[in-house]
Amino acid sequence: MRNALVSAALTLALTGAAASAETSMGVLAPQLPMESQDGAWVASESGGAYTLLNRTEPSALRYYYVVPGDPVDATVGVDVVLGPDPDPQAFAGIIFGFHPDTRFYHIFALGADGSLLVFNRDGGGLSLMMKSTSDAVKPGGWNRLQIVEQGDEVSFTVNGTEIGALGSEGMGQGGFGIAVAGLVQASFANFTARDAKGPIGAPK
Repeated sequence: MRNALVSAALTLALTGAAASAETSMGVLAPQLPMESQDGAWVASESGGAYTLLNRTEPSALRYYYVVPGDPVDATVGVDVVLGPDPDPQAFAGIIFGFHPDTRFYHIFALGADGSLLVFNRDGGGLSLMMKSTSDAVKPGGWNRLQIVEQGDEVSFTVNGTEIGALGSEGMGQGGFGIAVAGLVQASFANFTARDAKGPIGAPK
């Protein structure tokens, strides 16, 4: 079934999600622990935005994801804002191309300095594939990140402006969700995921 989902998170004991977060975070909402602490990360929800805060571990990375039951070329978007004075190495954005068997994945993220970053995680660890800047970025404000998968190629946009594309084997078609790293307060809202047939995970 196209809309069947296999879902998971890095480490979590789910406590359920408030109605406003369920509306804002779409198919990802059931995977997001609310008003809780998991290691370095404190999770909270307010006004439809989902926030993760880390004040203690500079190297901490957290992600939550869902995996479509069948491989699809997905278009995934989310609004992201970083709180005041993030660590220079901090970032937050979209995890995609996630493979549960290997835990290999990619991340498209907004950096603390307003740059746009694409990371690859494989057997060698997490590495930076691309760093770009764009006049479309709203410094200190909400920015909408989006990835569009077409087979093994993925394009990246911020606030509707395409900033580039990358391609490699296995880059697209996998799990997707949100990711955040470093000493930062990162908030997410309006998470969407679609394929050619419509919203992923929506009722038939």
